[in-house]
Amino acid sequence: MDLNICIRDFPRFYWRGILILCMSFSIRGDTSVLGSTVDFNHDIRPILSEHCFPCHGPDRNHRKGGLRLDQPDVLTKADEGDSIILPGSAGKSPLIQRVLSHDPDEVMPPPDALLELNPSQKDILVQWVNEGAHWDTHWSFVPPVERTLPEVNMRSWSRHVIDFFVLEQLESMEQFPSREADPLTLLRRLSFDLTGMPPEPDEVGSLEENVSDVAYDAWVERLLASPRFGERMALPWLDAARYADTNGYQNDGDREMWRWRDWVVEAFNSNMPFDQFTIEQLAGDLLAESTLEQKIATGFNRNHRYNSEGGSIPQEVLTENVADRVETTSTTWLGLTMGCARCHDHKYDPITTEDYYGMFSFFHNVPETGRAIRDGNSEPYIKAPTWLRQEKLQQLERAVRQAANEVNALQPLIDEALEAWHQGGQWRDQKLSLVDEGLIHARSFENSLAGWDAVPLREQPEHGRLEWTAAIQGTGVILNGTWDGNCGDIGRFTNMTPYSFSLWVKPTRDHSGAIFSRIQDGVDGKGYQLVYEKGHFRYLSISQGYAGRIGVRTFNSFQPGQWYHLTVTYDATMSARGIKIFVNGEKADVELLRNNDSNPSGISSNPLLLGRSAMAGEFEGALDEFRVYDRVLTSEEISALSEPVSVQDLLVREKNVWTPRQLHVVRTMFKSLTEDPRIRPALLQWHEAQKQLSACKQTLPTVMVMEEMEAPRPTHILLRGQYDQPGKAVDPAVPGFISKWNEDYPANRLGLAQWLVSDSHPLTARVFVNRVWQMLFGQGLVETAEDFGVQGASPTHLELLDWLAVDFIKSGWDVKRLVKSIVTSATYRQQSDVSPEMLEWDPENKWLARGPQKRLPAHFVRDQLLELSGLKVDIIGGPPVFPYQPDDLWGEVSRKTYPESKDAGRYRRSLYTYFKRTVAPPLMQTFDAADRESCIVRQQTTNTPLQALAMLNAPILLEAAWELAKAAWESTSRTPESQVQFLFENVLLRTPSEREYALLSESFLGYQSMTGKEQESIMIELGKPRIKVSNDLFPGFCISLTLLGLDETLTSR
Repeated sequence: MDLNICIRDFPRFYWRGILILCMSFSIRGDTSVLGSTVDFNHDIRPILSEHCFPCHGPDRNHRKGGLRLDQPDVLTKADEGDSIILPGSAGKSPLIQRVLSHDPDEVMPPPDALLELNPSQKDILVQWVNEGAHWDTHWSFVPPVERTLPEVNMRSWSRHVIDFFVLEQLESMEQFPSREADPLTLLRRLSFDLTGMPPEPDEVGSLEENVSDVAYDAWVERLLASPRFGERMALPWLDAARYADTNGYQNDGDREMWRWRDWVVEAFNSNMPFDQFTIEQLAGDLLAESTLEQKIATGFNRNHRYNSEGGSIPQEVLTENVADRVETTSTTWLGLTMGCARCHDHKYDPITTEDYYGMFSFFHNVPETGRAIRDGNSEPYIKAPTWLRQEKLQQLERAVRQAANEVNALQPLIDEALEAWHQGGQWRDQKLSLVDEGLIHARSFENSLAGWDAVPLREQPEHGRLEWTAAIQGTGVILNGTWDGNCGDIGRFTNMTPYSFSLWVKPTRDHSGAIFSRIQDGVDGKGYQLVYEKGHFRYLSISQGYAGRIGVRTFNSFQPGQWYHLTVTYDATMSARGIKIFVNGEKADVELLRNNDSNPSGISSNPLLLGRSAMAGEFEGALDEFRVYDRVLTSEEISALSEPVSVQDLLVREKNVWTPRQLHVVRTMFKSLTEDPRIRPALLQWHEAQKQLSACKQTLPTVMVMEEMEAPRPTHILLRGQYDQPGKAVDPAVPGFISKWNEDYPANRLGLAQWLVSDSHPLTARVFVNRVWQMLFGQGLVETAEDFGVQGASPTHLELLDWLAVDFIKSGWDVKRLVKSIVTSATYRQQSDVSPEMLEWDPENKWLARGPQKRLPAHFVRDQLLELSGLKVDIIGGPPVFPYQPDDLWGEVSRKTYPESKDAGRYRRSLYTYFKRTVAPPLMQTFDAADRESCIVRQQTTNTPLQALAMLNAPILLEAAWELAKAAWESTSRTPESQVQFLFENVLLRTPSEREYALLSESFLGYQSMTGKEQESIMIELGKPRIKVSNDLFPGFCISLTLLGLDETLTSR
């Protein structure tokens, strides 16, 4: 004791010492709170994680006193060198002394942390230390091992290995499994779980009292082979992938990702191995000779929200995009909350900030701009034709090749006719204008401003003194500031229209000047301009002031004093990559200067100017043959236009002096003019085939995909997670504590995917089989499907989870085999009825003493209505559809009108319903569908009055009830009794009890006795449905409403 302690402080130190001494004597070495040996992962780690790790865990920046309690080698050491735990002696362990202390200055956790331990938790910690303070690595970070089959008493009950593990737990708790469910319950349960639909009526009608194993297996095989299986499996995967048909955020504009959704459905239907399923979605584009489908698969990590707002900061948006990919990938495959390490080391799991940004680096090399296109797909994206459209494309391409072959076969005849045309001089009486298709404006500057336009040019004042010069073809105009360059209201282009400019230009000075422009500057700026800048040609297009600009500049420089043929084309993609510059007929290499366009633009109010711009200096030089097109010119057309010698001048020369390009130009001109019946039909057929192919390509769907930049984008740790606070540079890397990286893996997304599906990886297989179990039972063996880390729930059946994971890997990652294993087990086939005693013992069915009972997912609620009523239209895949929705719902919160489907689209499965992030489909939202804003792998289920109201007022419910009423009227003797019987059996798939039959029959008669006005009043209260009221059908309609809204109807038991 310090001798300098003041005498008045002595009693406090004295009594503290006596208290600790007493506590050490009171802690008995044989204390046993649990009645069995303490399990570290099950009993101790949750206490340390919840109460100690916030101050003494993995997060080094917030660690107090240098003490760390999340690793075994530091539990017996502190910075001062003292042991904080003495295994076998709780009374002498400083950690336990601090835990049991009543002194507010000594007790741990401290009172102000609000993490006080309860007496039971303290006793467990004491028992753990007395038993030797054994430490285990967190269960999920240890690779699963093949488990031996446990010994059980009720072996005859088991149908599968799964059952032995479940039975072992039940017998240890002196509990018993439930009997097998009846055949109808099993068929309905299986049908919903494997297809998301109720069973077909003919299947129900053929059921026997007892179902044999052979018959049950046949059910399972048939359902697994159904195309509906892929749709059912896709639904939770789309939730995890945050799939939607809009970008989110305020604008929430359209996007086109349905081709990726269809890829997922097909992958599950074809039983693609899950390791391949993983690799293709994370890195399909990086596979050798990757196919179109493998590239489409990478849309998984382009499904995130994407901001198109003009005021957004591109670098910040890019950072959020990558962060979303990291968090989604880690949740989906690792079951870890990796996003918690973005700003600081993880508070509970051993994930450092460097680990997080190592993962970040894998997803940081996508060539995206940082601002989404408001309506449409954002770079990078690809054309993604369906199989049918691919066949159509191949057919059209064959037609083009065939037509081209026919033209080529006529080449000798064409050359003969060309020679006669040339030598005979017929061309002198014809208009020789090269590449006329799509030409909307042309000026040749033959000593005047006279030009040609798609609409007649109004007389233009000269606005200054014009000077002329000898040019490439005749004369050209000199641009030196003496003329204001005003060409009037031509070139009315926006960023949503394709166009091309073709011209000859001769700079006289190496300085910055605008060759042509139609642009205005400032906050409301819009338009375009071509500038000659220190030897380089630079093109800029503006859609929205400073926020929406795309621009490119030629890499090579071009010296003044020479004539250059320039062609600028733009393909209406709202991307700088859609701008091409051709110099002398050859495409120039360009660098992207700006690429942050996102919003449709208007037309600049300024006229088209030559030699001037509102945003650049005056150009000094000469201009000739200025042509404007409303389409993108082909490379062949650009090559022809770049020929310096005019067609007229070529034709006055002998053929033997023509260069190959000049011969091509003359041939092109001849083919466009000839009326020779031996040639013309073949040329027209070729031209038409090309037009049809081009038109088909223009209508192909696209999908956003992952790509790698040529030069990797540097990745830095972002201090406090802020996009503009870069710290230490990092390379792509994975958290080593999970599984070691194989040096043979490439350091990119492909390597990451291979690491995830390696046989020794402790998480991927466990995480996926747990979600499949969750899908079938309503709750996973690990309840927190999104968190397998220290803060997550412990598995109820770890040995079973490990057996399933190992078996899944050994099977070749066979998804259908995994599903079949679970649904053919005796555990799954139990009845779900629960006694009060069982409900009290296990309210959530964690120990699996009964079968699964769960409310239908939101999508299935609507799908069942369609199926039972006969309204459902079975079409697999395709663009999203727009079923019923409350009037003007979109108009209340967005700038768009809901384009309700008027055909079969109203009645397709909910998987295909257009999902707008800011206005989710209301019926599905009411029944707890994922919002698709972020990755969701565990769906919440609520019970609210809104759900009851929806089951009385939703338009699709009312239409389904009406269709059922019509079917009852048309399929029965039309007596109240026969209609009630029909409706009950078709909705609930069973025979009503006497009491149920009596109640419904009484209600039917009551509805039947209502007057027309009373019936109409009820219909109005139901929200004025879009169905015609019929007195004969009204009673059946009301009974159908009652049945469709029952808990039994909305529950899979």
